[in-house]
Amino acid sequence: MTVDVLCLRPKIDFERVDALPSSALNIIYRAPDDSDVPELMNQARALVIPAVGPKLDASLFDRTQLQLVQVTGAGLDRLDRSALKRAGISVANVPGGSNQAVAEYAVTTATVLLRQFAWSSAAIHDGNYVEVRARMVRENLAGLDGLLVGIVGFGVDRRSGSRSFSKGGMPNLLLRSRAEQSKAGADDGCAVGVTE
Repeated sequence: MTVDVLCLRPKIDFERVDALPSSALNIIYRAPDDSDVPELMNQARALVIPAVGPKLDASLFDRTQLQLVQVTGAGLDRLDRSALKRAGISVANVPGGSNQAVAEYAVTTATVLLRQFAWSSAAIHDGNYVEVRARMVRENLAGLDGLLVGIVGFGVDRRSGSRSFSKGGMPNLLLRSRAEQSKAGADDGCAVGVTE
């Protein structure tokens, strides 16, 4: 059997976003810990891996036919890039592919913390509804609306975060280098140089 691509992500991940590859490719989907993964790596021309997970042992790539390892996110820390380079295996990633998810996580986490959802849910679950409700009313827990959000970082993740917080009614104070200030877009919040 000829294997074009060994994919260590579930097929449904690609179906969900309508991003199935060409049917001309023989793609085998496996979980990273399936017992036949090392054998299939020796047959495949390309390996697709998720960005999140444990570092892959460089010995997995010894004596493979692989020509490409495609990471489906930005991070390359799962790979020994120098070992892959010595083996002649190219590495590709998707920088910025998870920006919206990171931005949503930041907004959600800020909301959970400000509204004390984690603490209050646990306390209510323990049967303390009356006390929890009284405390929340007394403290007048605010949401995100109108808060000034300071975002430190560079690149597309920061811009996605800025847009997400802005959609929620929060002005942004972005810290960026002078070089980045000259490239800033209109939707990129209120910029402050890192030296100011």
